[in-house]
Amino acid sequence: MLARAIANARQAAGLSHDQFAALLELDPATVWAWESGAQPIDPVQLDVIARLFGLDVPQFLGADLRTSPSTLLYRSMAGGPALERFASDRLPHQLGEFMRCARIVAECEQLSGTPVASLAWLDDLSPEPLLAGSRAPHGAEELAGRVRARLGLGDRPVASMQGLLRELGIALFFADPDTLHPAVDAACMLHPRPAILVNITAGGDKWWRTRMSLAHELAHLCFDRDVLGAPRRFFLFSPAERAARSWYLFDRFEALEQRANAFAAYFLAPPVAVRALVSRSSAATPAALHTVARHFGVGHETAANILTNVFELSDIQRGALITAPGVELSPAHPDRVLQPRLRDDDFVARILALYRDGSIDGIRARRWLRLGSDEPLPEGAGLDDEQRAPIVSPGDRARQRVEYLIHRMLGDPTLHVAHVETLDAAKLRVRVVRSRDGDGEEIVGHVILGTDDLRILGATGPALAALATA
Repeated sequence: MLARAIANARQAAGLSHDQFAALLELDPATVWAWESGAQPIDPVQLDVIARLFGLDVPQFLGADLRTSPSTLLYRSMAGGPALERFASDRLPHQLGEFMRCARIVAECEQLSGTPVASLAWLDDLSPEPLLAGSRAPHGAEELAGRVRARLGLGDRPVASMQGLLRELGIALFFADPDTLHPAVDAACMLHPRPAILVNITAGGDKWWRTRMSLAHELAHLCFDRDVLGAPRRFFLFSPAERAARSWYLFDRFEALEQRANAFAAYFLAPPVAVRALVSRSSAATPAALHTVARHFGVGHETAANILTNVFELSDIQRGALITAPGVELSPAHPDRVLQPRLRDDDFVARILALYRDGSIDGIRARRWLRLGSDEPLPEGAGLDDEQRAPIVSPGDRARQRVEYLIHRMLGDPTLHVAHVETLDAAKLRVRVVRSRDGDGEEIVGHVILGTDDLRILGATGPALAALATA
């Protein structure tokens, strides 16, 4: 069953054995061995494969992956050079984790009885394919005006992009460079619920960048959701580079990114409002630049581009604005990100509340929070020490680990674990014995494991020597 599931997933994504192995950072021979059934796959590696598709293991084994969001994206890249870079930057794993978190939020909402957010506003905004021969900014001003009108924003500044998007039913996630490679600025998805991920590469204090990224992804959700052929299964990431040419995902991807960039600027600073705020005669001055940046909550370069486009400034005038003294924007803003991590306090609180109320058990709570069964749950949601306590002790996990390795690597049914003891804060020692018919047991050696990750640090006794390489 596992061999068939892995082969089906690879084929659905349109990937060769070499390409699939590259995404997994493995030798292609390993993938061949899995699919042929010649080599078993351990649970940890199966979880890694499921994450490539934004799923956990049970979902991966039961899903029809032919129209899954990740599958559609992989298929679009399979014939081009972008897939190799995508794999080398570990983006399949990082973006898969984002999709997993969005799925968890959707499950939490369902279990807690949270009303499903109405997406009528999105249904009223039809996808807009790029017209053949269209030039930048590809109608972005009209599209931004259309969304503003649908949302009833008029020409006033957007006080908080985070607040606006959450009101629309879009879940927001933020990551730092340790969680998401700097090559990606943001990503968005629609299934099983609308969600946006923003990479806070320069720290959460630079909230004006966050606002632009959120508006950029809003453009993709509104107008580009049919580019992969299944609008409701839409998933897309936005490269951090100014030109998306090196990230060829599908025809006219670079133009699509240009349109989303322009949309973000026009959405945050509508030209009609810019003209009412700044006169044509002062448009090329630093004072106008600072006024636009502060009033609409945009950065220095974005404000310069807005003034250039609205008042048709020359390249020389734009260059002078770009090199003008920097705009000082207050660090206090609703769009400032204080916790740039996928599983932030709100995410954790959702899960703990469901566990407290009995909607999920401790095993699922820990899986969603990426905790081991020997780790306590975080504080919160009114949980007491007993509710937070680990399901199994570190000693139990060490026993299970060594029993598994004995069975898998040694294949000797007479060997088993007799005792586990703590050597110090970082090490556990596991005593292994051999059963003798009618004669009790004999000690054959010990296995030393690291407390945190249960990594094998050493093994004593000839019968256990092979375990030292596990």
